[in-house]
Amino acid sequence: MKTIYNRIFMLAVALMMSLVSFAADACIDGISYNLDRATRKASVTYNGNHRLESSSDPGQYVGAITIPSFITHEGVTYKVTTIGNYAFCWCKNLTSITIPNSVTSIGTEAFGYCESLTSIIIPNSVTFIGRLAFSECTELSFVSISNKLDCINSCTFDGCAKLASVIIPSSVTKIDDGAFGGCPKLSSVINLSSIPQNLFWVLTDYSTYGDCMFLLDVKKHTRMQKNGIISMLLMMQRKLQL
Repeated sequence: MKTIYNRIFMLAVALMMSLVSFAADACIDGISYNLDRATRKASVTYNGNHRLESSSDPGQYVGAITIPSFITHEGVTYKVTTIGNYAFCWCKNLTSITIPNSVTSIGTEAFGYCESLTSIIIPNSVTFIGRLAFSECTELSFVSISNKLDCINSCTFDGCAKLASVIIPSSVTKIDDGAFGGCPKLSSVINLSSIPQNLFWVLTDYSTYGDCMFLLDVKKHTRMQKNGIISMLLMMQRKLQL
């Protein structure tokens, strides 16, 4: 039930944001940025002033995009540290994204509805990923998550229908509600090293891995071996029942 509520919320956000225009401080090599001159930091933002849901807008990001670590604008060099809220949202023809090690934060719904993305490697510099960041990326099949991340926020990968494999680092200590909701092909959740003793998988609420055909047979980990490889039992089912 909560997964349904999460998706309703997601649609409400998209509708609300459809009326918003984004004005960038600079556009360099086809990528738009907001600039903080005081800190010399840059945030990737939406490309153009247009409705977010308009898949035909010519200003949208398309193809393979490589975000640089640094940019120079009007003689000032900025470090690219953030992918802003909704930066690539509804870019249905974005096929791949390369994120540099300078980026530490990925905003809310930053890659929502990027229906052509097939894989994503989140560099180890990233310490925060917002809600719904990769929601409804329907072609996404593989994700590798930063080893500096401690929480996977709610609905981060909700609706990623082809997501089959996720590499979760041992730094992650919490997976929030609905993080992998609507991922019916999720069959491999790999933890690098061991599951930390304080890791809390929110599996008491079914929507964390809701609708998964393959589900980790794990509830709460309070005592786990700290070193070595943890063997996880996967069980197959058509739909997780409460």
